[in-house]
Amino acid sequence: MKLPFLTLLLCLFSSESMAQLLNGGFENLNSNGTAQFWTAKTYSFNVQIDSNGQTISDSVVFDKTNYAITNTPFTGNFALELRNGFNFTTNKALPGIAFSSSDSNNYGGFGSRMIEVNSTPDYLSFYGNFKSVGNDTAYALIKVFNSSLDEIGSGMLLITSTSNNFAQFNVPVNYLSTDDAAFVSIEFGTAQPEASAHLGSVFKIDDVQLTYSTEMDMVGSGELITFFPNPASSSFRVNTKKVPMGKGLILVDMSGKAVHIFADTEGVYLVDNFREGIYVVIVPGLSTNFRYKLVVRR
Repeated sequence: MKLPFLTLLLCLFSSESMAQLLNGGFENLNSNGTAQFWTAKTYSFNVQIDSNGQTISDSVVFDKTNYAITNTPFTGNFALELRNGFNFTTNKALPGIAFSSSDSNNYGGFGSRMIEVNSTPDYLSFYGNFKSVGNDTAYALIKVFNSSLDEIGSGMLLITSTSNNFAQFNVPVNYLSTDDAAFVSIEFGTAQPEASAHLGSVFKIDDVQLTYSTEMDMVGSGELITFFPNPASSSFRVNTKKVPMGKGLILVDMSGKAVHIFADTEGVYLVDNFREGIYVVIVPGLSTNFRYKLVVRR
């Protein structure tokens, strides 16, 4: 039983399409050493001149810089590195935050944060290495918009800490609409805005990608197999009609792990105990396997 199941999973995930963002590996740099097609959050500080002509400014300390390129990447030559600062005058943290952009030379918070896409992404994928100080929590955020710039889906992942090595992270997109995606925005940070942040936390990011479904959305005709509802909150149903089916039904998460194997091919399948996110339902056939994307959302 192990060999057919492993073969089935290999066939499944070879059907996915990984799309590299513009400079998602941070290998292309501007003349000032910043990453092309990425921009950083900038901060303003209070500066006053007293009656004696003396300049008085906020007491601000940075841990190196909020946004930089590092030569200790996961792959290639470079990766993005985010750090924190702190304004002791206002007692506010200055987390390092970076945004993907459609403009090449955009450092300093300028440039569009919208990236045009031709398909609807399933999730944001990247390799990260976060060293946390003072329980700082890093994050990765993706938002998806239709052609009218209405938000139709989003996903967010909080990261408390990783080992000394890079780890792979996937951020599923939970959709509130069936509209086609036209734009996405992607954001990484060492701490959420207005959250506490400490000097010394370091968030390294590399190989940022968007993942789309291809075969999973196309195999199987609705006249042969009906699959609903999707998104599902507590249960879903698969009805087979004109195709001979095998036995069993497999629910797989986006890391490739089989979450549950159902004994029957037809009926109502409960998902109320599963986490929210994107799954793949594999319906075994006698000559082929039918795969459908399932979104679980409360």
